[in-house]
Amino acid sequence: AICRGVGAAHTHPKIVVHRDLKPENIFLRDNGTPVVGDFGICFLMADGNEERRTMTGERVGNKFCRPPEFEVSKPEDISPASDVYCLGRLLYWMESGRELYREDFKGPNYDLRKDRKDSAIHFIYELLGQMIIEKSSRRLSDADKVADAVEQIIRRIEEEAHVIDLDVPQLCIYCGIGNYTVIVNPYIRGQYPSQQSNMHMFLHIQVDDDIQREAWLVFACNYCGNVQIFRPDKAELKNRDVWKKAP
Repeated sequence: AICRGVGAAHTHPKIVVHRDLKPENIFLRDNGTPVVGDFGICFLMADGNEERRTMTGERVGNKFCRPPEFEVSKPEDISPASDVYCLGRLLYWMESGRELYREDFKGPNYDLRKDRKDSAIHFIYELLGQMIIEKSSRRLSDADKVADAVEQIIRRIEEEAHVIDLDVPQLCIYCGIGNYTVIVNPYIRGQYPSQQSNMHMFLHIQVDDDIQREAWLVFACNYCGNVQIFRPDKAELKNRDVWKKAP
């Protein structure tokens, strides 16, 4: 709901950038509905003509939430992606009750995944990785896109979806006791698919005069032996390396 509120500002005809998103500026109605408030230092971008509400070079926003580009506020550096960074820091605070130092949410003193084993925190970290980024062009572009991602995370949590990450323990969906371990992996040595190495990881099929290779990623539960099989070569082109994200 917070993201949709900020998204309404981002999709306003003037494109309103809040610039001061922090816990103190999120208010609750009597029914618990959050409201985004205090647009006192907002930035308007109407028809490409930026309208400043602060002096040139003035630092704006809470120091624990503001993005790097707000350290010296130049009009050309301000965009809805600036608010996305702040929303990421706000989300971290909501999950931890702690203020985050810069982009260090994966650092040893800030990583929330160390003490939480549920899938939800890994889904949330996937989102933080698209928001709390120093370079604004690499972030999600506006708050509505963040809200879309949040809704997807909620759906994945409700469906008890697994984390797509080889480094995260995967609880067996059959016995609920053991964890899946990789027994066949086409991503060995970071090559996908590679005919020069680990040829036993691929099934070679003769089709007419051509030999086609199929990439198989296979997991087995270390308690009951339940097997899960993935064919990353059959995924949409943009998703074929989805398992490859883990180092």
